[in-house]
Amino acid sequence: MNRVSIPNHCGFFILVLLSALFSSCDDDRLSEAIQGTWNTQYNLTSNDQSVDSVNETLVFEKGNNDDTSGTLVETKRYISKNYEYGDDTYDYVLDSYVEGKWEIIAGDLYVSYDVSTLRVAVEEKSLKVHYSPYEVLSSDLLDLVAEKNELEKQIQKSCYSDMFDYYHCKKDESYQYSDLEINGNSMSFKDSEQEEYHYYKLLVSAKNNSSV
Repeated sequence: MNRVSIPNHCGFFILVLLSALFSSCDDDRLSEAIQGTWNTQYNLTSNDQSVDSVNETLVFEKGNNDDTSGTLVETKRYISKNYEYGDDTYDYVLDSYVEGKWEIIAGDLYVSYDVSTLRVAVEEKSLKVHYSPYEVLSSDLLDLVAEKNELEKQIQKSCYSDMFDYYHCKKDESYQYSDLEINGNSMSFKDSEQEEYHYYKLLVSAKNNSSV
């Protein structure tokens, strides 16, 4: 019996076709699995070596049934301690909120943000300034209160500016996260520098954050 040979270019075309088919099926699976609320916690070290504890929540909602894309809400809570303020230090809690869009293409997650939705606020009564005993004794209480209120405004303004710049870079072009994997309640992906991020699915939606 004569064997029928398949030209090399036909074999390559078949492999590409099968790869695209499997990729499309996996994108559909990932876009279904990503829906819901995801959370992660990590530490950020600033230039002055102060450390912020960050609690980050992502809420993914899918668009039309056949889409592998949808809308995103990202909220973060920063717990900052021992920031230098002249001869004193201070602690505070900051909340941020921003909306965006997401899409899954060939197993990668693409995210873009709408900076017009960005909200940043220092949590009420969370700012604590650790004055020196001498400063407390030698200063008027009303002056210290006014100084603290002004510091809170400065923190909020500075943090909003930094976050606006961060999200604005991801406004016009979607930011790509590679190697998206979702297994049950665990999700991971990598950024452009191959740093890996891990999230865990929550049962309760955190889309509506009333603190910001």
